[in-house]
Amino acid sequence: MFARRVCGSGLVATSFARHQSQKVQGDVIGIDLGTTNSCVATMDGDKPRVLENAEGFRTTPSVVAFKGNEKLVGLAAKRQAITNPASTFFAVKRLI
Repeated sequence: MFARRVCGSGLVATSFARHQSQKVQGDVIGIDLGTTNSCVATMDGDKPRVLENAEGFRTTPSVVAFKGNEKLVGLAAKRQAITNPASTFFAVKRLI
């Protein structure tokens, strides 16, 4: 719920989430495993902070590919999907 509110729709955490975060000791990480894109956020004090991926984007395509011994994820996997369709996996969340 936390990650969806921050990553999916751009909304800030609800007052309920803020109240709950005050009870938690240690780091809080929210992961939104979306069908199309995924996103990770942490709590920075009482505010959520969405983490950027290696390319500097706040969301990462939910795509994984295998090319020889190489494993590709995110944008790199998405870019080569047309030339390597048999070893590229996307929208796997729909199978759950």
